[in-house]
Amino acid sequence: MAIILLDTKTINRIAAGEVIERPASVVKELVENAIDAGSSEIEIKIESGGRNLITVTDDGNGIEKEDLELAFMRHATSKLSDNELIEIKHLGFRGEALPSIAAVSRIKLSSKARGASEAWSISYEGGEKVGEVIPCSLLEGTYIEVRDLFFVTPNRLKFLKTERAETQAIVDIVNNLAMINYSIGFTLTSGNKKLLKYVKQTLLFNRLCEKEEFQSNSLEVKEEEEGIKLTGHICKPTISRGNSTQIYTFVNGRPIKDNLLVGAIRYAYHDFIPSDRYPFTALHLEIPYDQVDVNVHPNKSEVRFQNKKLLYEIVRRGIIKTLSTRFAAGGQGIEEELTFDDSKSQEQVNSEEKKNQKGFYEKRPSLLENHLMKEFNAPDERRQSLPETFKYGESLPQKGTIVLEREQIDLIEKPQQ
Repeated sequence: MAIILLDTKTINRIAAGEVIERPASVVKELVENAIDAGSSEIEIKIESGGRNLITVTDDGNGIEKEDLELAFMRHATSKLSDNELIEIKHLGFRGEALPSIAAVSRIKLSSKARGASEAWSISYEGGEKVGEVIPCSLLEGTYIEVRDLFFVTPNRLKFLKTERAETQAIVDIVNNLAMINYSIGFTLTSGNKKLLKYVKQTLLFNRLCEKEEFQSNSLEVKEEEEGIKLTGHICKPTISRGNSTQIYTFVNGRPIKDNLLVGAIRYAYHDFIPSDRYPFTALHLEIPYDQVDVNVHPNKSEVRFQNKKLLYEIVRRGIIKTLSTRFAAGGQGIEEELTFDDSKSQEQVNSEEKKNQKGFYEKRPSLLENHLMKEFNAPDERRQSLPETFKYGESLPQKGTIVLEREQIDLIEKPQQ
């Protein structure tokens, strides 16, 4: 069989299949672009779980008229200044988002560059430009409208989940991006129903306090070694979930889902919560750029670490120290019993984990468990007053915030039986 060179349209659709897996992928790419553009407010609207319509509006820097068409060319980007791919400081850097979305949808982009006197608009259908760049009405920033996702690749539509599941995937994406980008306001609406609203905050702690259960149950985590810095907050073991959606992990400001980090978190908690429960954590790792590779996955949700063992130890140790400090502060005369063995090597930790044939995070029997849970369940008078709740000296979170949890997504139309 002869070898042929694929045409540009087919190449773009194949590439889009790697970057755009589902409507949530579109939301992720467009919101990341809005964040990179220096926005302070981002509004997302969806219909039918994102199949029919996705719009993202921001008040960022905008795009110059002469760059609008260039923005839809593959591998065109303004965010990569280092050709060696070492110091990647933006969420997006490959220049694949807009051309990939345009290849499988009908998209319209309107933008007004900061300082420009006029806004301009451009449209694409199935990867083909429709008409010319035309002036439009827009006060600031960028407005992107994506309709009829996968209309040119209908087979992909067969693999999408229910409207409720696709909407929940979008909620999870926005939640992750909003946690670490706490200085930006986010709004997510499905039809005429508001699913999420985050107001602008000054600190990660304040953003987390927008979730009611976090405010009176938070513990601060700090750990540092060999230039790697771990900061963030965790909840007491009394606050747990049946899924991992409340485990937020970030690397250099980038939301990621990494089994290594989740494993370290769960191992640190596995004396305190059942093996089928997950803690509420928000942890940020600052790692030297030359020790982490973010260019390993098409949608940039995974990264590769140079020193996995050290990272595992930093996260595990940081959480255990935080929990042990909480116990020691209880003053109930059991400090000696509440001593954690933090001297174990990674090999010993791995050996203990492998002993459990039923699951990596099976709950271990512990003589301390009753003491520990009794301590956590006991009322903490020091946290009863509002000033003590905000013990880090931050300003209070702003009011009027609505954050709907997974259990509250019954606002979304339930899937048909």
